[in-house]
Amino acid sequence: MKDKPLNEVFLDLKNQYQAQFSFDNDALSNCSVNSTKEFSDLDEAVFELAANCRFSVKKTNGVFIIIKSEKLYSLVGYVKDAKTALPIANVAIKMGDAGTITTKDGYFFLVTNDSLTEVEVSHLAYQSQIIQLNTNIDHQIELVSKNIKLGEVVIGLGQSDASSEDANALKGRRIVQARLFLNINDLLDNRPADEISTYIKERNQGLNITYYQLDVSKEKGREVGKVFSFSDETGFYINPRKPKLRKRANFFEADTIGDFIHFITIARMRVAGNVIPYRAEKLLHKRTGKVEGLTRVRLRKLIADDEQLLEMFNNEKGKSAKLASYLKEYYLRKKL
Repeated sequence: MKDKPLNEVFLDLKNQYQAQFSFDNDALSNCSVNSTKEFSDLDEAVFELAANCRFSVKKTNGVFIIIKSEKLYSLVGYVKDAKTALPIANVAIKMGDAGTITTKDGYFFLVTNDSLTEVEVSHLAYQSQIIQLNTNIDHQIELVSKNIKLGEVVIGLGQSDASSEDANALKGRRIVQARLFLNINDLLDNRPADEISTYIKERNQGLNITYYQLDVSKEKGREVGKVFSFSDETGFYINPRKPKLRKRANFFEADTIGDFIHFITIARMRVAGNVIPYRAEKLLHKRTGKVEGLTRVRLRKLIADDEQLLEMFNNEKGKSAKLASYLKEYYLRKKL
């Protein structure tokens, strides 16, 4: 090709290879292509020719979408309680019309065109903030509790009941209406096998991991049998091994990310005869039910078709703590 407008190049490729394209015809006509290079396949040709004219390519359902490249910045932060320094999950981070929420570990991730941007940080139990964030650094944001007392949010309890509820809160127990799911398909289709009113107990296992248990009677446990998941008013919890429902059955807090259910647990490895526990992020594939670790290598493979996001991840600091944030951003970008 010699001095051929890029839009005409792509039209030729469309006709020769029955390829599908979507682009701004006028924008591409302003760039000419001079090339005698041979490419191994059509994808390589499209991506390189577009890059030479400073365009980006996104391939969706077999369609090459050609867009003008813009400089993007990653906005990464960590939100914690100002008093306890513990991470806060499900904090809303609003940036104009865009937004996200923090992970269970308190991290959030956004993409912006500006190196300095304003965000609103809010949570029901904390005082909201509007702050300016610089994209060149990782931010730690401290939220101050609103100090909402239990008696102010629990309705219909007498004095003795409220005191009992306070005592249970101190023990890591709270009343829930638990909906029980026997397998992954029932969970995804929201078809509970049973619903029980009981206590949920939280057990800290170290490594900043919390396991959740339901306070059920032996009779109810035998009646229900093996349970894959349960949900309450705040979220859902899973155990892919489907334990028998009993007081000692452990479940892990989970969330959905694209094709996966994401959760964090404690895994163990044997080194020189010693068993060493370690924090492990896991992905359960919704369709196959297969569980695998979410590692840096695995994340790179999952987001490989988003070159911009992959480049940002490769340049990221503290990658291991932000795997889920990048995976969420990947599926968000796929929807756009």
